[in-house]
Amino acid sequence: MIALTRRTAGFAPVLAAFCLMLAPLAGAWAEAALLTPRAFTDRFVEALHQAAPQLKVTRKSVDELDITAPGEKEPAQLYLGNAYRQYANNPSALDEIIGRFVRVTMAMNQTLPIVRADMRLLIRPASYLAELARLQKEQGMDDPPLSRPFTGDLVILLGQNTPDAYRYPLGSDVRKELGDDQDAIWASARTATLAAMTDIQFETVAPGLVLVSANDDLAPSLLLDDAFWRRKELEGPGELTVAVLDKSTLLVGHVQDQKDFDFLQGFVTEQFDNGDALSKVLLVRRGGQWMVRAPGLETDNSDVTPRPRMG
Repeated sequence: MIALTRRTAGFAPVLAAFCLMLAPLAGAWAEAALLTPRAFTDRFVEALHQAAPQLKVTRKSVDELDITAPGEKEPAQLYLGNAYRQYANNPSALDEIIGRFVRVTMAMNQTLPIVRADMRLLIRPASYLAELARLQKEQGMDDPPLSRPFTGDLVILLGQNTPDAYRYPLGSDVRKELGDDQDAIWASARTATLAAMTDIQFETVAPGLVLVSANDDLAPSLLLDDAFWRRKELEGPGELTVAVLDKSTLLVGHVQDQKDFDFLQGFVTEQFDNGDALSKVLLVRRGGQWMVRAPGLETDNSDVTPRPRMG
């Protein structure tokens, strides 16, 4: 985890320190030469071969591949143009982008039995669902994974846990194996998801600012656990406000006033714009429901004991 200095007045010095820590890395990233589309595809093919040597890869063009799984007669088509655009916009995320597309490719070429114990509720950006749907449609599968809206730019995806990655089975396949009662499917998946989070870590990086990590890329799914947000590690003055940094990490702040909110929102937006956060929205929990904490939304401190600001 990243260690941050203690704040002296609100979040500003903390976030400034964080940005200063990232600055040298940003300079090094900027100096690295941008890979060409062909070189990017070479890196992807090499990574896919290492992760799944059983898959046969045939190049169709600079950024188009045919992927054939064992026992399959017809190859699945994979287009890497979108992956390359993501990399060109954020060269420092090269390994993460290639790794993500490798995992998606592997998951879409696996045939595993669908059982309730393996199902997970995964909170991801809506753009992630759109990318999955596009990739599946390119392979002739116009039947997107089961999903439900969460809040803001986030959705809940029904995924299947496999040894290598999360797989997103077709909705028709899920219904065939688990039945048509979607509420029952989601309820059992929620139970399995909460039970799978066996390694949750808290790191207080400054007064009122906590990093929360969880195993198996399940950190955003903690938003589905009502009891979790009453834990003593997350107590503090101000309204509890959550940002989804990545699949394994949440940033939890206690916003006491508009100044706290402005700094926290600015920091998360900057991380999102740099490709280092899954979402730029800040979430608050009111009336048992998560909602987007909008700039003009009055901070609700009715359920906390007022304490002096530290500093």
